[in-house]
Amino acid sequence: MKAEATGKTEALLPTVRSRETTALIDAFNEMARRVHQRQSDLEHQALHDALTALPNRTLLQERMAYHLHTARREHQHMTLLMIDLNRFKEINDTLGHHVGDKVLIEVGNRISQQLREVDTIARLGGDEFAVILPDTSMEQAEIVCKKLTRAMRAVFEIDELHLYVGMSIGISCYPEHGTDVATLIQHADVAMYDSKHNQLGFSVY
Repeated sequence: MKAEATGKTEALLPTVRSRETTALIDAFNEMARRVHQRQSDLEHQALHDALTALPNRTLLQERMAYHLHTARREHQHMTLLMIDLNRFKEINDTLGHHVGDKVLIEVGNRISQQLREVDTIARLGGDEFAVILPDTSMEQAEIVCKKLTRAMRAVFEIDELHLYVGMSIGISCYPEHGTDVATLIQHADVAMYDSKHNQLGFSVY
C-alpha cells in the first residue's frame, strides 16, 4: 500500500492462501486499477477537446515544443497551420449548435484523413483548428493546404441537410517565421487572418 501511495507501478500484491487476505488483496488490486484508469481518463480530458476528441491547445503547444527541439537538433523545418472555418457562424446561428457540433466533428475527420501519422491536428476552440507538420518545408506545407482545401469543398451531409464550409489557413514555418512556440502561433494567426480577409484559401506569413 505504501508503494501504491508513492506511485510505484509494482504495487500489485502477491497471491496468498488465506481466504480473508486474498479477498483483501483482490479488493486492493481492483481499487488500484480503477484509480489508475481514472487518472489516465483525467489526463486525457485535460489534453483533448471534449467534442472532437482531438488534442487541445495545451497538447498542441507541448507537441510543438517537442518537434521544435527535434527540428533544431536535426536541422529540419517544421510548419504550423492555423485554420479558421468560413460560413460556420451562419450554420451555427441558423441551424443550431447541434448541427454546428456535427460539422466540427466532420471537419476534424476530413483534416485528419489528409495528414500523416506524425502530424498533429488540434481543435483550439470554436471553429479554430491547428496542424503541426514536422520535417515539412514551406513548399510541402502548401501542397497539404491544397489537399485540405479540396477535402473541405465536398458537401457536408448533416441531418439531411447539404452544407458547404470553407476554410482559411495561415502558415508559419520554423525557422523562417519564428524559433519558439508562441511566435510561430502568432505569425500563423496573422497569416490566417490575411487569408480570410483576402479570400486566399491559404496565406504564408
